[in-house]
Amino acid sequence: MNSINFTLMTMLKASSCIFILLLSCQFSFSQDVHFSQRLAGDRQRNATFADHYDGNLQALLAYRQQWQSIGVPFNTGMFMLHKRFQLRSPIFQFFGGIQLLNDQSGDAKLRGTHFGLNLGAALHLGQNTFRAAISPSYSIKSFDPNGLTFPIQYDRNIGGFNENLSNAESFAGNNINFFDVDLAFGWERQFSEAWSITTGASVLNLMEPEESFFAQANQLGRGYGLQVLAKYQWKSKLQLLPYLSYYRNNNASETLIGSAIAMNVQEWGKIDIIQPFLYTRTGIDRNIDALILGSSVHVGKLQLGVSYDFNISNLEIASNYQGGLEFTLVYTEPLKRLMQKRIPCVRY
Repeated sequence: MNSINFTLMTMLKASSCIFILLLSCQFSFSQDVHFSQRLAGDRQRNATFADHYDGNLQALLAYRQQWQSIGVPFNTGMFMLHKRFQLRSPIFQFFGGIQLLNDQSGDAKLRGTHFGLNLGAALHLGQNTFRAAISPSYSIKSFDPNGLTFPIQYDRNIGGFNENLSNAESFAGNNINFFDVDLAFGWERQFSEAWSITTGASVLNLMEPEESFFAQANQLGRGYGLQVLAKYQWKSKLQLLPYLSYYRNNNASETLIGSAIAMNVQEWGKIDIIQPFLYTRTGIDRNIDALILGSSVHVGKLQLGVSYDFNISNLEIASNYQGGLEFTLVYTEPLKRLMQKRIPCVRY
């Protein structure tokens, strides 16, 4: 009997934890959706970083899967397209793009689809570049309650959960949608031929829209982000890329800190650059959550990145140190420059 009671209590506690996790996910869409690789993460949370590349146009695909080891995995996909609009003025230019993001998580198939525009401008003054951007967006979220069980649905007569019993929950609906706006600012400076720095600050969920599947008010809190990227030419074919990213939404925070090393390997063959990196994910008031190990490979106009999050938090007991697998693919169209000037013939 004691064994049965212990099993029963364990099942009830587990079901309660899953339900609480589900509710926390639906109320914190902007907190849960994140990327570990810098190219995807900083562009998602700061539109001015989408303008940080050498070229005329850039497209990015990113895919992430996490928590497969402890249940139904969280799957996130993102597509971004960015273009520069050159003006006659050498110190001023516009840039713009689109962002499409889809996320699905948990047994309830909680799905979020995000459509956003990135509109901004850059001002070049000497060795400094100042950027500002605004990102209006429209989000759609839904979930499927079929197949979910709640603690109150445990039926002692059958020794398990009975979906035919009332779950005592009052959902206002399975779908919600809302508009929102993000603001982003950036500063870049070339201190010398050897090193430069790029920084950004952003405010997400500026409108604090209503976000709730229940018949009660719940606002999506504002998020605040900060990114710092440095480039240091260590040797002729080695470049250090230290990186720091901080994001906070209400009482939840996330910090990424680490570095990449860009190695010029063109002499090896078709590969231009290999860029391994190591980051840690942590919070200001807690231990390190994950070690992120990965690398990207540059081949011509393409850049392919692969990384894996090794969970080292207290959750490692359940996850066995497994975390998230992430892929990125970036296409960059170079600037079209006039290579040779010709003097037209006056006779034509």
